Amino acid sequence: MIVAACKISNGWVLTGVWAAIILLFAIYPTIHFIKEYPDNQFEKNQSKLYEMLADGAPDEKIKPLAEKVAKKCSGCVFDKLVEYFKFDMAREMIENGYDISKSSYLLSDMVEDDRHYTDTEFTRAVFLIENGADVNGKALRGTPIFHTIIWGNLKSVKLLLDNGADINIRNQEGETPLSCAKRLGENEIVALLLKYGATEDNK
Repeated sequence: MIVAACKISNGWVLTGVWAAIILLFAIYPTIHFIKEYPDNQFEKNQSKLYEMLADGAPDEKIKPLAEKVAKKCSGCVFDKLVEYFKFDMAREMIENGYDISKSSYLLSDMVEDDRHYTDTEFTRAVFLIENGADVNGKALRGTPIFHTIIWGNLKSVKLLLDNGADINIRNQEGETPLSCAKRLGENEIVALLLKYGATEDNK
């Protein structure tokens, strides 16, 4: 760097150095913004996508933005598409290589979601199962069958059993579905589990 000097009343000033420092501080916010721009833009696109889904925007407007966001977070896009019943777009993601096992916990959410009265026939859970979701995939409170027992929904318990849920699997606390249902006083579910061959808990 060429350093220039000039004489002023109170001494010599290294004008080149000071000019460089001032310039650096002036352009730093711009450099930082450019560096962070991709993440900022992704977050804006993601928020916009979720807003459009919640507002019921038409598929032809949702799809281009969903494809853009999915390049960085395919799982979050797939989960939201299923949550908002956009099965055609979700199915297209699977056909294009999305690994549904990445959303194994989503099935647990969908079998318990009837408490909001948004999907009383569990069409989202059915969609996931039909497209390869693991009915024994682990989530926060164990496999999907534990989630649905906790919420006391007989219909979704039957759905899982009819599609191969392990009836004697244990959760992190060592409970089986049968012992869990008994503890919670879910007598109808207890009867259903016994009908499907659950063994008495010998813990």
